[in-house]
Amino acid sequence: MYASTLYAQNPKREFRATWLTTVRNVDWPVTGATAANQQKDLLRMLDSLQTLNMNVVCFQVRCNADAFYKSKYEPWSALLTGTRGKDPGYDPLEICIEECHKRGMQCHAWLNPYRYNNKKAMWNDDCAMGYEYTNPEWLFVAPADNCVVMDPGVPEVRKRVKEVVGDILQKYDVDGILFDDYFYPYGGTGSADAASVEKYKPSGIAVQDWRRQNVQKMVQDVYD
Repeated sequence: MYASTLYAQNPKREFRATWLTTVRNVDWPVTGATAANQQKDLLRMLDSLQTLNMNVVCFQVRCNADAFYKSKYEPWSALLTGTRGKDPGYDPLEICIEECHKRGMQCHAWLNPYRYNNKKAMWNDDCAMGYEYTNPEWLFVAPADNCVVMDPGVPEVRKRVKEVVGDILQKYDVDGILFDDYFYPYGGTGSADAASVEKYKPSGIAVQDWRRQNVQKMVQDVYD
């Protein structure tokens, strides 16, 4: 009787959310669009989501250890201007938060904690903030997934993810933090993280268990 009564109750609040995907310019911004047109397109999308009665927008603000906001730690995303590290002249996250709230919607900042590049190569550009220059030991190539990732086994990587989230929370009135791909690469790691395994894995623990612990530590650190 109790269970049937419980499930029959209407929820006090519904989470009617959508992803607003920026990686590979999937949803936004349009490749090559001017800053003015990018902003117009963003507002048009938010208007549409309001019309559809959505109440949460999950805005992807960190695709490849880069930023769709003014980051203390990482460069502006190349998806905004075509050049990693180049200031687009406006702050997409700030605008998205403000405009979501005007429409009665929440804005959650969506981050990919570990992915560094969608390709199986470093960026090799002139961006001084790139980790391939500042901290190459944080990165490894995941061949099966055709990408470069930040190594969850390196304590400084977990610390940096925590710092990135803290930076967002200190600067922006976001309603939530959302993680995607917060685990090791889909296709397996193999020996790509051999350096961190050798340096950081305690003896007496299977490498698979150690990797799981690394992910759990990152999530716990961010929560704390």
